[in-house]
Amino acid sequence: MKLVQGFIITQVEDGYVAIVAGGESLRNENMRKFNGMIRMNKTAAYIAELMKNETSEEILVRNFVEKFRTDENTARENIQTVITALSGAGLIQ
Repeated sequence: MKLVQGFIITQVEDGYVAIVAGGESLRNENMRKFNGMIRMNKTAAYIAELMKNETSEEILVRNFVEKFRTDENTARENIQTVITALSGAGLIQ
C-alpha cells in the first residue's frame, strides 16, 4: 500500500497537516476529488510519511513500535485508524 503522490505533510503549531500540492499531483483523479487538508497528530504524520513509499502493514508496525516504544497491538490500532481515514478520503493506492 502507498499514499497517493502529491501530498505535503508539514508541522503547524502543535500538530501536522497534509495538503495537496499542485502540478503533477492534480493529474491523479483521487487528488482532484480531495478538497482540503487532513489534520494529524505526530503519530499519524509519521505513519503517513512512511506510506509515501510502498510499504506493508507489518513494516509500518515494526517502525511504529521502534519509534514510539509501544507494543504491537497499540501500533496496529493506531495504524489501522490512519489507514482507514486515508482510505476513506481515497488517498491510498
